[in-house]
Amino acid sequence: MTIRRWASLWHQLDEVMQLGPATVLEIGPGKGVFKHLSSIFDLKVETLDIDSDLEPDHIGSAIDLPFDDKSFDLICAFQILEHLPYELALQAFREMACVSNRSIIISLPDV
Repeated sequence: MTIRRWASLWHQLDEVMQLGPATVLEIGPGKGVFKHLSSIFDLKVETLDIDSDLEPDHIGSAIDLPFDDKSFDLICAFQILEHLPYELALQAFREMACVSNRSIIISLPDV
């Protein structure tokens, strides 16, 4: 965990908190740091990943989200879309737009 990663997490959490969502879906939670930090501030975050070893709340793909339309106030995708081919990233955007009730926050690496 580098200082740059901590700074990125701070910005992600700040952006989410400014929007005041009641429900948040984080796609691609990694080690779960964002969800853990969010819980300190009473933000309800559910996670989704294709890798069950990461122990997400939901197993599934960003390109075929297993939720009804408008299921979450906010959808987060932090440092995951760069792992998808362009066309699949566009499909993931469409899925997020359907599942989000209000907002989507995307973060990509700066390298």
